[in-house]
Amino acid sequence: ENQIYFNLWNYPSLTISQEHIEEGLEHLKFEDILQYVALPSITLEKKPISSKHVKKYFKSPESKGRSDLVFLFKFLRNEGVKRVIRVIVDDTRSSAHSDAEIEKALGGLKIE
Repeated sequence: ENQIYFNLWNYPSLTISQEHIEEGLEHLKFEDILQYVALPSITLEKKPISSKHVKKYFKSPESKGRSDLVFLFKFLRNEGVKRVIRVIVDDTRSSAHSDAEIEKALGGLKIE
């Protein structure tokens, strides 16, 4: 059965790894339209990256703040999600996501 939402709100930890998202959630299948995406204030533990992929994963120098959302929404796009009706993000920590990183994260998705 395809998922109609992506909800990490009650995730039991303040951190989640990219590996857990990519490999631990590979069994989930998503509809192309999600009712909502709910993301708490968690920190994404990044995988070590090779030097040839460095530019792809690091945020741009003019960008300030966190960039965890970019990876999470890219994961959803890679899983076939094209549209999200509602996005809920707890971004109240001291280092919030910048506007540029939020735009980058949501790029390629239709958000209502």
